[in-house]
Amino acid sequence: MNSFQRLWSAAGISKFGDGLVLIGLPLYAASISHGSVVAVALVVFAGRLPWLVLSLPAGAYADRRPFRQTMIVSDIARFALVAALAVLIVLHLATLLLLIVVGFALGAFDTAFSAAAANGLPAVVAPDELARAGGRLFAVEAAGEQVAGPAAAGILYSFGQVVPFVGDALSFLLSAVLLRRLPGAAPATTIAPAVAGSSARPTLRADMRDGLRHFAANRLVRVITFMVATWSFGQAAVYTLQVLYFTRSLGLSARMFGIVIAGTAITNVIGGLMAERVWKALGTMRLLTVAGLTIPAAFAVAAHTTSPAVAAACFAAESLVTPWVIVATTTLRIQAVPATVRGKMMNLTRTFVVGAGALGTLAAGPLASLLGLRAPMYLGAGLYVVALAAAIRPLRTVLGLAGAEAPYDGVLPAPVLVPA
Repeated sequence: MNSFQRLWSAAGISKFGDGLVLIGLPLYAASISHGSVVAVALVVFAGRLPWLVLSLPAGAYADRRPFRQTMIVSDIARFALVAALAVLIVLHLATLLLLIVVGFALGAFDTAFSAAAANGLPAVVAPDELARAGGRLFAVEAAGEQVAGPAAAGILYSFGQVVPFVGDALSFLLSAVLLRRLPGAAPATTIAPAVAGSSARPTLRADMRDGLRHFAANRLVRVITFMVATWSFGQAAVYTLQVLYFTRSLGLSARMFGIVIAGTAITNVIGGLMAERVWKALGTMRLLTVAGLTIPAAFAVAAHTTSPAVAAACFAAESLVTPWVIVATTTLRIQAVPATVRGKMMNLTRTFVVGAGALGTLAAGPLASLLGLRAPMYLGAGLYVVALAAAIRPLRTVLGLAGAEAPYDGVLPAPVLVPA
């Protein structure tokens, strides 16, 4: 197993653990709160909140530390948190407030882990493989956290409330073991100080300002981030109450829900394997247009149907197409960002994307309480279409300026730095 395979495997396993608690926490919250929509939404929101308030400082911190050390510390800390929670669940001492606190803490360590993983790429892959490796890294992270982990959680939860949390703790421990064999590269800000010719190390605040400055100056990153963040809001509004939608509205058991999500996990893996070839065949604009129309159609049909099979097929279709978007947009963003600010910039863009998801999560509870569990799906469908319509013209312009509008041929042009 080479260094990239170790990094890729560790990140995927760690994110799989995140996915286990993504479903495990709200399932347990629903159990102890008697199915309260607001309680479930609050627990999910707590896990996303750190991306709103801690992402930029976490990215700046990760740029200043060896990536391997940051990732291992984050994994060990999350192992300890989830192991302690599992013990409290067995003793029937876990409260709703505790779930919220643990969810926030896990999200906080996840921000540092993700930034360090982005920084680790230049140390383990050749420069001409950076964009493709980055896309694959973020694709496996998304698949683990958003699909494979949640799918396994639904099945494991049916065997016992504590089982997903035991699996989560073990996933973090295994990730840390894999990371110990990686090279410990120096931090990016040590390699290239912010002030040319200066040996002085920039302050954490200066690092954060540097990340904001680069984000504001790069139109390609801004446009992609706006579109993906809006989609993230809509997707989060749909998925926040997915557990209640399938178990309450459609009458599935927790085990059957896990099987449905397992099916979406399979289609997600297939979508990830197809992503590069689909991008090559369609090009960036066609790919984003297909995704921006297919996903809202799937959400709208799921919102309308009363058939569990049709609903499962709709979520499977969404799960197939989403990795195409992840690989294309993430690769473009990585290629557009200088190595010395990659941790800050990738965490900053994820601040908007995951932060928007946190707001979508927060909105889902009140919306469902007022209009029913299907209302978030209609909202998500509408937001996908609106964001695509707003972004399509500026995207076509900036991709043309960057030389990346032509169909993807496996190698992007050299750094796609597009000024405002």
